[in-house]
Amino acid sequence: MCRIALASSVMSSLQQVWKDRYLSLPTTIRVYKILVLPILLYACETWTVLAADERSLEAFHINCQCQITKIRWQDHIRNSEVAACTSLGPVSDLITCRRNAVFGHIASLPEDTPAHQALRCHVDLTLNHLPDQSWSVAHVIPTTDGLTSYAGTTTTRHQLTCGEDPPHVVIRE
Repeated sequence: MCRIALASSVMSSLQQVWKDRYLSLPTTIRVYKILVLPILLYACETWTVLAADERSLEAFHINCQCQITKIRWQDHIRNSEVAACTSLGPVSDLITCRRNAVFGHIASLPEDTPAHQALRCHVDLTLNHLPDQSWSVAHVIPTTDGLTSYAGTTTTRHQLTCGEDPPHVVIRE
């Protein structure tokens, strides 16, 4: 990933900071969170993170934490112990947090905003909560006249793609 290379160059340019014995660990962690993580996670809200990408990001994140805490690979310290020492969570949690923040921001926008309309095409925001496990999406019955039928009702494809509420899309089993 290109983001790892950019963040790695920032880490190497901050070598003097990591080696400074007069800076406390909380201070160096704050420097890492302020200068390195934003470069590593820039626009991560829009990424499609594959398992291999997540492993690479997590390996870089742990490597940076080892560098900050001056832990060498010869010390044979587990990643969980390094993370506990720095009290930094996994990168996947940071990405999820950022995605949820963007989701909440878009959901709170006015309904005529294009971003809100695009979100509404994928998520029904009128429920104000997620349905419980006993709810399921109705079976879609395509028709030849450009209409789609939902359990006895008929809805145009325009209503489906533009976020208008089709009647009885969610039915109880």
